[in-house]
Amino acid sequence: MLDKNFNKNLDILICDFFLKKEKLKFYKSDSIAFLDSSSSSLIENYILFLSKIFIKEMLYVSFNSKFERKVAHYTNVDVGMLLIREETKFRLSCTTTMNDPQEGKQLYKFLNNILSTDREVVNSKYYLSCFTFNHNSLNQFRLYGRTNLIECSGISLVFNKKFFFNNENLRAERLYRCIYIDPNSGYIQLACRDKFTFIQEEEGYNNNVEAKWFRYERMIEYKSIYLRNLLTLIRHISSQYQVVEAQLNFIMGETKYLFKNFCFKDEQECRIIKKSSIKDSKDSSCISSYLVYDGDFFNSLSNLYVGEAAYKLTSYIYKIILNQPKFSVTPKIKISEHPYRAIEYLESINGVEFT
Repeated sequence: MLDKNFNKNLDILICDFFLKKEKLKFYKSDSIAFLDSSSSSLIENYILFLSKIFIKEMLYVSFNSKFERKVAHYTNVDVGMLLIREETKFRLSCTTTMNDPQEGKQLYKFLNNILSTDREVVNSKYYLSCFTFNHNSLNQFRLYGRTNLIECSGISLVFNKKFFFNNENLRAERLYRCIYIDPNSGYIQLACRDKFTFIQEEEGYNNNVEAKWFRYERMIEYKSIYLRNLLTLIRHISSQYQVVEAQLNFIMGETKYLFKNFCFKDEQECRIIKKSSIKDSKDSSCISSYLVYDGDFFNSLSNLYVGEAAYKLTSYIYKIILNQPKFSVTPKIKISEHPYRAIEYLESINGVEFT
């Protein structure tokens, strides 16, 4: 029997489900997979399925708030220029190629230490691309987008919501913020902006910054409290019904890739995640290490930051952008101003030197 608190939480979940039913159109594939389950009548599967929807809804980056309008993707100069010249497309990489060996395992470690080895995922592969609320981060410039292993030699591509929406009413793909979780204590923190970015946006500290930050902080805290309660409920279910790893994988699916180890919290990451079925012989992407993403690149790239070690290439980057007629508005280009003494500077691309 479920205890009184569990029943109360379940009532809240079901009420939320019907209040948000108009949003279920975004979860059509989730619904089909769930209904195809031979054990879909089990109450634990039903609650886990609803929980998955609520988790994704709480983590969804809608861009309809004045607090979150842009996200950045760090890459090297070579890839950035190939994208601008249309010699390649934006890609989602297979989760097996990520730099974190614990990808997709943090949620199961929290749920009674159910560990995922990914060996059971034989019918599908997951692909993702990473973005961040930190558009101009010294740490991320040092870690990501390096060319020839030179720190701070990459670029930060800053996109507005048009990259994730075909127009004002039709989404191209959903973007979700990550949850940073400590499996032992259950403490979580949601990816979000930090206060300094608000100060930069206002071009100085003032009372308006404090008021704006206060409202944003309350919004994130509301989502955090909701998700803490939801995760407690999921852990209760997995314990009471002895839910197994394969069952969680089937129902929770790609949601597990939104949970990250707490040590990565400074990255303030959000992700696009897509599932590809290996059983579908028509889907040639199943044998690939990436999927192509067709976001509106040229109408959504609003800013481009250049890492300190790549500053000599700024004029070259600017020229490539100016020669691309598809830009309706030229992206703003800026060299990262962080006080970092580069040991080595990027001098060339594809054998062409810039001095």
